[in-house]
Amino acid sequence: MLVVRAQNAATATQGGDALINVEVQEDWFWAWVLNGYQTTVSGDVVKLK
Repeated sequence: MLVVRAQNAATATQGGDALINVEVQEDWFWAWVLNGYQTTVSGDVVKLK
């Protein structure tokens, strides 16, 4: 679900309809009292006819 949301946000910010050449990078960290998770989606935004 996070990847879909990130992909939709990346497409919407560029005013396109689809994302091609997609790369997904997931990073996580942990510490004594907390942990975190980050998903980064990159690619080329295209406008469909």
